[in-house]
Amino acid sequence: MTHRVFASAALGALFVFGASAALAQSDARFERLVERAQRVADVIEIERLKSVYGYQQDKSLFSEQVDLFANEGAYAIFQNGKFREHEGLRRLWYGHWARLTAGTLMHLDGFLNDHFIVQPVITVAPDGKSAKARFRARDYVFNYTAPFPHPPQHKTAADAQDHYTEEGKIKGAGPLNLIQDLIYENEYVREDGLWKMKGLTICIYANGTYGRGYADLPIPGQMGNPPDAKPGDRYTIDLTDTQPERSKELFPGNPVGPDEVISAEDLGCYIAKSHTMSRSAVYPFHYVNPVTQQPVLWKNDP
Repeated sequence: MTHRVFASAALGALFVFGASAALAQSDARFERLVERAQRVADVIEIERLKSVYGYQQDKSLFSEQVDLFANEGAYAIFQNGKFREHEGLRRLWYGHWARLTAGTLMHLDGFLNDHFIVQPVITVAPDGKSAKARFRARDYVFNYTAPFPHPPQHKTAADAQDHYTEEGKIKGAGPLNLIQDLIYENEYVREDGLWKMKGLTICIYANGTYGRGYADLPIPGQMGNPPDAKPGDRYTIDLTDTQPERSKELFPGNPVGPDEVISAEDLGCYIAKSHTMSRSAVYPFHYVNPVTQQPVLWKNDP
């Protein structure tokens, strides 16, 4: 009888131990599934955030863009200028891009700026608090260019009507027919439970005209090229001279200037404004090869 009691107790202990081990394994699997589900949700939220940015940029909703960025440590790099924190971001959107819409912070009739953002590669940090992402975009800019002085900011399209001619064209603007290819390498951070952009880096690596594409680079009189530029000509790349607000003078000397000027070499992005496609840039990749887990080789080291 005693042996039977001991045997029963032993079997019971084994059962409890086995059940506990199985339960622990089940809990571990559940935690891994929850973690994977959270990473998928993170990727979807980041991709959605970038899509919202794209729609707002297309329709010149510039006052909405700054709110997509983190409250601390935010920056944007465009061409060779780095704009820091929300104050700097407002200079970029209100002082530069709003010139395309006569200073108004929303869409104007007669101006088209559509860019299609594709090929997302999003890498969420193991702790789920930050992420990096790479996107490709093609930008179509039609109808008008904008050599405006810096007009006062308008809150509505109606407020900017005095910037139109009687024919309905934007005053001081000439025709523009431009396509651009660009790469985004962005940083994201989770702040107050929401994903926000921390860093926006825009690398315009090629541009041309719609119809002829890149065959007639450089574009005479545009993107800092001489008015007598001929296809195949090459000029020294100096992004700081392509537009007034990209001058070497920083803020506050230049009221719409960047907080920092970054050389083309340091930025890793050479705009193809004066080159054929064979000279277009490859912007460094933030991610590793998903199979080899090695850094992506993007240039021939000496």
